[in-house]
Amino acid sequence: MLKTLNKTISIFLKSRIYLSTNQKIKEKSSEPEEVLSKEQYLKKLTGLREKEENEEENHKNLHDLYAKMKKREYEVNLSYVDCAKIKTDNINLIPKDNFQSLDELFYFLKSLTNKISEENIAKCLQGLLVFSENITSRDLENVYYKQFVNILKANIDLIAEPQNYLFVARFLDLFCVTDGDLWEKFERKILNKQRAIPLTEFIHIFRHFSNQKEGSDHFYDRCEEIFQANFDKMSFPQFFLILEGYFNAKYGTKEFLIALLLKIQEQLQEATPQNLIKLAFICNNAQSNIAGFLTKIEDKIIENIGKLTFDDLCNCGVAFGEYKGELKIFKILEEKILKDLKDVSALEIKKILEALAFTYKASKELLLFLKPQILLHIQYFSPIDLAKIVKSYYILEALESDDVFFRILEKNIVAHLKDLKNVKNEELMEFVRCYCVTRNGSREFYKLLELVVKYKFNELAKNSNYIEGMYKFYSTSGFCSPELLKDFEVLL
Repeated sequence: MLKTLNKTISIFLKSRIYLSTNQKIKEKSSEPEEVLSKEQYLKKLTGLREKEENEEENHKNLHDLYAKMKKREYEVNLSYVDCAKIKTDNINLIPKDNFQSLDELFYFLKSLTNKISEENIAKCLQGLLVFSENITSRDLENVYYKQFVNILKANIDLIAEPQNYLFVARFLDLFCVTDGDLWEKFERKILNKQRAIPLTEFIHIFRHFSNQKEGSDHFYDRCEEIFQANFDKMSFPQFFLILEGYFNAKYGTKEFLIALLLKIQEQLQEATPQNLIKLAFICNNAQSNIAGFLTKIEDKIIENIGKLTFDDLCNCGVAFGEYKGELKIFKILEEKILKDLKDVSALEIKKILEALAFTYKASKELLLFLKPQILLHIQYFSPIDLAKIVKSYYILEALESDDVFFRILEKNIVAHLKDLKNVKNEELMEFVRCYCVTRNGSREFYKLLELVVKYKFNELAKNSNYIEGMYKFYSTSGFCSPELLKDFEVLL
């Protein structure tokens, strides 16, 4: 069919050219030349030009028609259908409704190609977010999921809708995507389109970056400028989100964080008890703080103490940590925790220890109450937990140094040290710290600990913090041989 059409078009074009040429020759030979005025000549010349342009336009239209018919040949003749080309040209069919199941979602991901529309990107992101609770680590290894991540990276510049930027940020955060190139491209896109993104959405996008500790120094500096310029438009929840974000990512200038804390202090009445606990933790652990702020937080928490759950109370103790202010918050926490406790589980004991014993704020009565409970559930405590228990009981002078309680804990730590292959470097660091400070171990324990340190020395040497820390505790306590100290000194 196409060959017949080609032949017909060719004959038609040749006949038009032949007739047009003969007509021009006859007109030129039969008509005598006439003398034309300037106006007549210009008018005739204009007419000839218009005629030539019309002929060229007709020729071009005919050529385009021919080209289109050739391009669609695979649809006309079934024997020449190019299925791959049809799939690419249609850029995937957009799902009519939301995905009804995870299988349906992955079936759609399977059909995707590198050429994709923004609408399809949004549909896939929404589907993955909706089914996130049902997605397993095995699904994250699925070839079609990985293919989608690569497609998203290749097409990130296509996204124009602010709502879709938020979908991308949630997906990258919730699924813990570690593709540095994808985060980098998304960061550039966000900063370039920042003016088009509403402030609320931009703050949430920023939080997703900070949750995964992604984003360059430039990103956090630029966000700082944007947020500071919009302080007057923000509410307490937004200030709080920004503070959490900078604290998590370990970014932010001191001046900016202080300005942020001052804004939060102005609206502290809007904070929930859980917000107050987080604020206490941030203020205790961040470099930036303002005078009297922790005291105000402490007073607000005490006002709302009846609204706190057991977990909240324990988190509160951890949040205030080694707070140097008044101890009334810790006394109230201890009374409340003991009052609400009935049958103490191993997990509850751990939380109480972290909140009060490991922060050295527990009373002697509380530690004596916990002693038999610790021995009863000793198998549930990690070796690091056991070492910290020894240190906290020693520092708070809850027991005599020769108490059998310490020997039982030491016996469990010794059993772990003898399993050389499973001893971790951070565990060794904690053992050295706790037992050099307390001086509460047996002679055999210190010998075994030194042997394990020597055995793992090459691994420890890769981290200067371990070497410097162990040297500090060993050199001040004298609980190791001179040879080990020399080994440390070589690396310092």
